[in-house]
Amino acid sequence: MSNKENRSKFLQYLPEVYQTEDDPFLGNFLKAFENILSYYSLPGVDIKDPASLVIKLLDNKDILSQFSEETQQLLNEHNSLSSPSEALVSALAGELNNQVAKSIYDIDILVKAFPDEIVKRKGIEEILDQIHDYFDPGETPPEFLSWLAGWMALTLKEEKDWNSNNSRKKRDLIARIIPLYQKRGTLEGMKEYIRIYVGEDVKISIYEFLDPFQVGVASTVGVNSLIGDGRPYYFQVYMELPIPDPVLLDKKRRAIIDIINQEKPAHTYYMLIIQVPTMQIAYHSTVGVDTLLGGRLSEK
Repeated sequence: MSNKENRSKFLQYLPEVYQTEDDPFLGNFLKAFENILSYYSLPGVDIKDPASLVIKLLDNKDILSQFSEETQQLLNEHNSLSSPSEALVSALAGELNNQVAKSIYDIDILVKAFPDEIVKRKGIEEILDQIHDYFDPGETPPEFLSWLAGWMALTLKEEKDWNSNNSRKKRDLIARIIPLYQKRGTLEGMKEYIRIYVGEDVKISIYEFLDPFQVGVASTVGVNSLIGDGRPYYFQVYMELPIPDPVLLDKKRRAIIDIINQEKPAHTYYMLIIQVPTMQIAYHSTVGVDTLLGGRLSEK
């Protein structure tokens, strides 16, 4: 290999006076930093979907057998209903990169085995070329979402529902949080926050009972109307959630209550009413699949 081929690519970023071929010292000296910073001599992988990777690894005995006892214990202790802990994700990344470094598995074989869970680690030049993505909630890697949220004084929730679909709800919340701050303490802001969590297609209504009883407009007692004078500082949040699973529905309800308590005007109190599909022959008729007996949940 010629001296030119062996020189560090970092030379191109220095003033031209230092890019001479007469003295190979500087080019060779920078090569060490190039190897460290760009990972050219240490190929590796990054984890992009920890939850899915854990599930697949538990079924892959060949790769799992190469892991340390500590990592296997972390895997066995993992609760599939929650997101993998930072300790587990860090341990898995270390184990996979260790297998690559020791040539136990070729990096391309690992990526092919877990195409949706891991990616080849980028070098520093590739990262810098895409540095703008780290400031974009829609593009930044999942592990940077908490860092990005911190710049906007936002603490992200870590429940599984917030981390599903490539943390889509977290990304939407970060992207919209600054305008939402301007509406904090208002019913409009609270409704928008809830909609980020439950989805745009869910019907959400908030009633303050300020208008009188009107047939065809506000005429359902207990939903959008009260008999007599309305209670001051009181409102109801009504929504329809097509979730027949009582366990999942309860988790959704608790998350919605947390949002309401955080976003509602401080001096107000409320009732949350969640309507779920009721039994209708040929439409909703299988309990636990598309029907929940009872049909409505209320929370004061």
